Amino acid sequence: MFVGFTGAAGLPGNIQVNEHGQVTSPVSPEDEAALNEKVLVKIDTMGPDELKNVIVTNTMAINAATADVDAHNGNRAYTVGKALLRVEYILSSRTIKNGFETWCSENLIKPRISKRTRGKYMDIARIADALDYVVLGIEKLAALSTVLKRFDNLDPQHPIRDFTMRYNINLMECPDVEEMRFEIGLGITMAKLEQNDIPGVDKDCVRKFLETGFVLEKRDLEAMKAIHDAGGDPAKYLEKIIETQKRPTVSGSLNTRTLSKNIMEQAQEIRDTVAELLKAPKITGDINIDRIDALIQDLNALKLRLGVTPPSETTPLPSQDANPTEHPERLVTERRSPLATRLGGFIQGGTNARSYIIPDDQADTGFPFTAPGNAPQRSVDLCQTTGLQ
Repeated sequence: MFVGFTGAAGLPGNIQVNEHGQVTSPVSPEDEAALNEKVLVKIDTMGPDELKNVIVTNTMAINAATADVDAHNGNRAYTVGKALLRVEYILSSRTIKNGFETWCSENLIKPRISKRTRGKYMDIARIADALDYVVLGIEKLAALSTVLKRFDNLDPQHPIRDFTMRYNINLMECPDVEEMRFEIGLGITMAKLEQNDIPGVDKDCVRKFLETGFVLEKRDLEAMKAIHDAGGDPAKYLEKIIETQKRPTVSGSLNTRTLSKNIMEQAQEIRDTVAELLKAPKITGDINIDRIDALIQDLNALKLRLGVTPPSETTPLPSQDANPTEHPERLVTERRSPLATRLGGFIQGGTNARSYIIPDDQADTGFPFTAPGNAPQRSVDLCQTTGLQ
C-alpha cells in the first residue's frame, strides 16, 4: 500500500517494499503516520484494485494489533486474578467479616477495580489452561469461564481444551483470532442450550444464527425452553430469527409485565370468541378441532411453567352397569371444555380424537346431550357431524 510514497514523500530512505507493495523494513510510528496521511490523500484517485489493497492490508494490521493487545491483556488479567485469589485466601484465614471486600475498597482505589471486574479476573485465573488461550481476550475468556463452571466432567488441568473437543471446535483451522473467538462463541452457545435442557438444535443452525450478528440471550433461552416444553421445535425459533433478521415480538421473559399483559389480553379475546360460538344456534365455518386441542395443550404447558398444575383433562363417566367391561364403548371420557362439548358431546380417546360416542337417536344433531345408561350408541366423525373440517 505504500508503493510510490517512499521516494517523493521525503521519508527516510531505509523504508523498503517488495514487488507486491508490502513494507519489508521496520517503520517507526512517525513514518507510519506520514505514510497513512499520504494514502488518505491519494484514496480519492485510487481504483478498485488499489482500494482493495488498502482495505485488506489495513484490516490485517488492525486484527494483528488487536490480537497482540488482547493476548497481553488476557495475560495481565490472569495475573491480576491470581493475585486477587491469593489475597482472598490470606484474608479468609483471619476470620475477618468481609475482609476481602474491605481490603479491596481500601487498597484498590487508584486505579479502582470494580467488584465485577475483580470477579471477571478471578474467574479467568481459576481456569487451569487459560494462559494457553489468552489470545481470546478478557471478555471471551470471562464468558467461557461462566460456562465451564457448570460442567463437572471436564479435564481439570485442561478444561478449555476439553471443552473445544466436546463441541468439535478446531481452533488450529481458524485463519485469524476473530474466527477463533467466533468458534469459541459457537461452543458457548451450544453449551448454553445443553445446560438449559433444550435439545434438537444442530450446530449449523446455531452458526447461522450467530452469523446474523445475534447473541443467544436469556430471553431466547426462555422462549426456546417454553417451545420445547409445549412439544414444539425450539430450532424453529432460531430459524425464524435467521429468516426475518429480528427477534419475535413476544420473546421476552415469561415474568415480564408486558408479556403477561399481552397474554391476558389474548386470552380474553379467545374467551370472548368461544363465548360467541357457544351462544350461536349453529356453528359454521372452517374450525379445525386439532387446533383447538393444540391450544388446550399449549395453555396447560404454560400453566405448568407458571407453577400451576392443570386439572385432569378427562373424567371417567359413571357406569350404571354392575360389570362395565361388558360395555367397553361406554368407558368414554368427557372433556372439560364447553366448546368441545358444544361441538359434539363426548370425545373418545386422546387429546386429538375426532371420533365421538353418541346415542343413535341423537347422532345427527351434533348438539349437547346426556348419554342414557342403556341407549344404543355408535361412533361418528366429529367433522362429518358438525360440517367442520
